[in-house]
Amino acid sequence: MIEPDRPRPPRPYTPDHPNLLVQPPAAVPAPLRLVPGPVRVVLVLVALALAGYGGAGVLADDLYLPAKRAPGTHYHGPAALLLAGMLGCWAAGLAALAWARFDPVRRALSNGRLLALLCTGGIVLMAAGLAVHAGAA
Repeated sequence: MIEPDRPRPPRPYTPDHPNLLVQPPAAVPAPLRLVPGPVRVVLVLVALALAGYGGAGVLADDLYLPAKRAPGTHYHGPAALLLAGMLGCWAAGLAALAWARFDPVRRALSNGRLLALLCTGGIVLMAAGLAVHAGAA
């Protein structure tokens, strides 16, 4: 007989009773870092250099973008501002990529939407800057 001072154990199939027939949860793999530590530092430094170069070009009202097999182009006014915005978007994308993780369960990046938005924004700003520059010429 159970003494009145001690609590009674839960009965089977009551809300407090543990269900022993349920399988234990499977181990969830941890998200994987895409970029190792030293490379992350380099990515952030390149991102800061891109953003700084774009900001300096806007402040001087002369953003120079070099070309591979041709002379580079100097951008002024609104075209320089739009192309500096492009450099800023791509710099933010590099910095976001430095901290991205791959989730094997969802099969997606931790900040995949942000990366896609930044890359698309950079391409749109580049096209707008080139269009403004071509219209001013």
